[in-house]
Amino acid sequence: MKLPNFLDWRISLTAFVALIIAFALIWARVSTNWERGFLSVYESVGDYTPIMSGFFDVYVDEDRGWLIYVREACERDDTRPGFSLHLIPRDINDLPESRKQSGFDNLDFEFAEHGLRFDNKCVIQVNLPDYDIIRIRTGQYAKVSDESDEFFPIWVQGASVTPISQKREFLSVYESVGDDTPIMSGFFDVYVDEDRGWLIYVREACERDDTRPGFSLHLIPRDINDLPESRKQSGFDNLDFEFAEHGLRFDNKCVIQVNLPDYDIIRIRTGQYAKVSDESDEFFPIWVQGASVTPISQKREFLSVYESVGDDTPIIRGFFDVYIDEGRGWLIYVREECERDDTQSRFLLHLTPRDINELPESHDQFRFDNLDFEFAEHGLRFGNKCVIQFDLPDYDIIRIRTGQYVQIGDEFSQVWTEETPIALTGQSEQ
Repeated sequence: MKLPNFLDWRISLTAFVALIIAFALIWARVSTNWERGFLSVYESVGDYTPIMSGFFDVYVDEDRGWLIYVREACERDDTRPGFSLHLIPRDINDLPESRKQSGFDNLDFEFAEHGLRFDNKCVIQVNLPDYDIIRIRTGQYAKVSDESDEFFPIWVQGASVTPISQKREFLSVYESVGDDTPIMSGFFDVYVDEDRGWLIYVREACERDDTRPGFSLHLIPRDINDLPESRKQSGFDNLDFEFAEHGLRFDNKCVIQVNLPDYDIIRIRTGQYAKVSDESDEFFPIWVQGASVTPISQKREFLSVYESVGDDTPIIRGFFDVYIDEGRGWLIYVREECERDDTQSRFLLHLTPRDINELPESHDQFRFDNLDFEFAEHGLRFGNKCVIQFDLPDYDIIRIRTGQYVQIGDEFSQVWTEETPIALTGQSEQ
């Protein structure tokens, strides 16, 4: 009978011990990485406000689509009961067929599936489904007894949440105003997005109470015939609304986006109001503001005029560059960096005709036609530029003198004046 080789036995034992040590080291490394991962999840909530506070504080990380539970002083026994997690979607069609009748998705889980206890704290990270969620209900439950199939709730909480896609939409609206100048500044700053036909309200440090009063919105059209019959007598369109209809509060800011009607608007009046008391039918204004606005169609007309000069050479370069569009018989003024004050002074416009007989009787003695005007009569300021489009008379013109001036009493003071000879044929002869 051959006895086992003692040396072989020692080698086998050494290999076994080495294998155990290697496994322990690998497990320690995996365990450390696992703990670091949950520590990162824990730190990610930072100073966020939980959507639910209680036995576990519950957070939503919208960027990563996580539901995060945190309990700071956590015992092992706190992790033993199962977790209930019910999600109500924005669109019931996003639910699996088996869940449509109940109206919610059931994602109940055990702590070990999604959580870790370390440093006396418990952290859970659940990946939320891709669909929009409007309400989350969660808690913990336990069996009535080991023999029973019945459960009782240990704690239950619920919270309404903003669907991620909706928040992204309103964040896009918020970012769209950028450095634009509001047409009204105050409790809410109010902007007009002319390209998309939106009226946008923004309040940066916005409390939930700031959204409770109703919003008044009255629009005065350029043409009263654009109003519904029921509103023609009042002279304005009444588009009053509640915050929940057109707004969203997120990240401590409130954003409202109202689609404006298609007709041209010349004035907007808006604000917020509240009932005098719960028993009363009377309301009082909390804040009210109004602003005149440029009708969108008018801005488009002047933008077209501005673009029509293209790379043309102005007949006058100066405070305003002045162009002639001979085909349409227009005199066009353009100032690129234009302040509102640049439009306040009256415009001088004197035209010398080829034939003096073309002048009105009252201007014969001056030998030029006096067509002085105010900016508001023929011009528009938009996008920090000023554009004027003046329809020239039909007669032939040989000289133009233009500029701006102010009148103080009987005295006139010129702001700027330019003069140039031209050879312009009247429209009737073309």
